[in-house]
Amino acid sequence: MKNYRLTPLRDTAKNKKRIIEQTRRSLEQQVVKTSKKQRPLIPILIAACVLVLSLFLAGPSIYQAFFKEQHFTVEKVVFPQSAHDALYHAVYIDATNEFIYKKQDGFYSFDVEAKQETQLVATSGQMSYSYEASQKWIVWGEVVNDEQKMHVLNRATNEITILKTDYFFDVQLHGDDIIYMEMKLIDGSKSETNYIKYNLLTEQSMKIREHEVTSNSKASIFDGNYMAVSEQVKMDNGKETIIAIQDLQQAKDIRNYTLPYDIVQKITLLDKKLYAYVWDSDDKAPGEISVIDIETNEYTKLKSPVMVDDYATDGQHFAISVQKGESNSVQLFEEQEGQLKRISSLPTIRERLVLPRFTEQGTLVVTSEGPERPIYLIRFK
Repeated sequence: MKNYRLTPLRDTAKNKKRIIEQTRRSLEQQVVKTSKKQRPLIPILIAACVLVLSLFLAGPSIYQAFFKEQHFTVEKVVFPQSAHDALYHAVYIDATNEFIYKKQDGFYSFDVEAKQETQLVATSGQMSYSYEASQKWIVWGEVVNDEQKMHVLNRATNEITILKTDYFFDVQLHGDDIIYMEMKLIDGSKSETNYIKYNLLTEQSMKIREHEVTSNSKASIFDGNYMAVSEQVKMDNGKETIIAIQDLQQAKDIRNYTLPYDIVQKITLLDKKLYAYVWDSDDKAPGEISVIDIETNEYTKLKSPVMVDDYATDGQHFAISVQKGESNSVQLFEEQEGQLKRISSLPTIRERLVLPRFTEQGTLVVTSEGPERPIYLIRFK
């Protein structure tokens, strides 16, 4: 046990003053230490509040980029520079994760994962603007002896077949079937137009529909079994458009709808609904996206907060080219009770996006006009 020596205080008042002074200094030092620890938190909290407030005031596109969970992924695909001019109508194939596109000297494939370009077939004649491609086939038009002929490449065997056709349009490839519109000359002065279904394995051809050429839209084929086509007709009070839904197996119409518009474009036939972009050439009003419920035959026009220049849909999501100043770019929407609600303006993509299209597997493909000319693949979760 330690012994402590107690020294008596000689001046009690003086010592009280000294004790009070030491206590005051000690308290001041504690306050200074505490203030030095807390002071840096004040500007951080202020900055955080300003940031949150700025995000809300800046609009939904910036807000969603920070806080809102995105239900889709975006993949940027950059191609060799030599392919840039060929990418506007490149076909994406989900099963092989590749793009097929046409250059002046032939068709090429680009492996997205390996980032490798491969020439699939060389061509020498003048080729048509449109083409179709799949994991198994590529179909295109090429001039042979001054006549445009349909060519088909079997990608497994690299064999090319030239089909006997006159004039053909609206070529579509579904499985092993080619469905196209053919104009056949009769007696050198008349012609008839039909939709033809040709099986590439059996080489059997079948006329599935007589058709007029007065159409503003490509046919839309669902599940390889049903086809929607449009025909413009003249009425006493102007022009209207008839949309027919046809059973391809039985080669007969199962539904017919008459729309009071002379322009019906981008027909999209899905499981239970038919979508189309409609407008009247004599009316200055902007075009609208119309929906026909095939089960109830109910016809509606989707209310949109933006002016629609172009669109594509998988039935749930809508990729819409939204007018912005003198240009436009693609934004994402969903339908909610007959209205289009924006879910993203794609703030992470700063280039102009054009030509939205969905694959049958639901991948949204959009072409960019940015310096690298990439194509973006948007996959919904």
